[in-house]
Amino acid sequence: MPRRAVIVCLLLLVSAGTAKAAPRELIPGLSYDRRLEFTTTGPVVANVLTLPRPGGLWQLGPALSTESILGTE
Repeated sequence: MPRRAVIVCLLLLVSAGTAKAAPRELIPGLSYDRRLEFTTTGPVVANVLTLPRPGGLWQLGPALSTESILGTE
């Protein structure tokens, strides 16, 4: 019985590790995905925006909330 329980637990861990959510589409052509990777130093989370190549009707660029860089006043 304990051997069977260990096998079931291992199968559950393997299936849980391979499950992946699909990226969420914010607007047509722009999708958001949160990726989690386990490294030797701990988990690493990356927020990823995927968009079409430049040259379309809109583009994505960096912006600051206050439109200024802190510490340069």
